[in-house]
Amino acid sequence: MNIELLLEENKTNGLLANGNWKHTDYYELDSGSNYFGCVNLICLSKQVTTNEADALLYLFQRIHSGTVTKDNNPISANELRHWLIGAGYIGSTEGVNAGARGSSQGVKLTLQTAANKVQDIIEAQLESKELRVFKNGQEITPLSPFNVQQVIAVTAFKDTEDDYLYFIETDTDWIYLNAGTGA
Repeated sequence: MNIELLLEENKTNGLLANGNWKHTDYYELDSGSNYFGCVNLICLSKQVTTNEADALLYLFQRIHSGTVTKDNNPISANELRHWLIGAGYIGSTEGVNAGARGSSQGVKLTLQTAANKVQDIIEAQLESKELRVFKNGQEITPLSPFNVQQVIAVTAFKDTEDDYLYFIETDTDWIYLNAGTGA
């Protein structure tokens, strides 16, 4: 899936204006440690959409709205594409294992490898004594936001030793995982 091409399609502006991104939940698992870093999981139920490309657009729109505008105004596909490149989510023409930016062209990971990696990332957070978990900005009791056993597919946009950008499909949800450490 090429995100930059996806954002150039004619239907994209209509999707970005329909408000479905407001049905997402934004989880932040903050370990309180530079070593373990922070994990952000943005989740969208498949009841909102079963279309993979639409789901990814809504998840990116939620990230943008919470990071940049802090409001509910729609954004154009062109604005979202420029922001995603500037923020380092996409823009690299190199592979997903390269340095700085995330790749614009996602790579499907083998299911077992990806599920194990996601489980390791989340378990490392949950083991932190300083862990604080937030759902949509409100602190909640620490929990794992989803069951790794339900993972159907994982597309990596970045997959380095200490920085991960994954688009995850489970039985019931679409999830965008952004995890990084200070290591």
